[in-house]
Amino acid sequence: MSALQDLVVGMLNAVVGGGVGNLASSLLLSSPEAWNSGLYQTALNIHQTAVKPLTAVVLAVMFSMELARNSATGTR
Repeated sequence: MSALQDLVVGMLNAVVGGGVGNLASSLLLSSPEAWNSGLYQTALNIHQTAVKPLTAVVLAVMFSMELARNSATGTR
């Protein structure tokens, strides 16, 4: 194991008060894609199709409101 993995396993051992077995440590240290690739792809698709566009709209509205507020207060 790498130093980071040893650190994580040591922290888990300290928290749970016992040894974390090889199976538990391998499951905790695996990437989301390796653990469940279908769920990982679904999360990526939701992020690409819903979260990014919604974030862009919210930010555009906020920036437009700030520009309007700054232009209105700058003319006084």
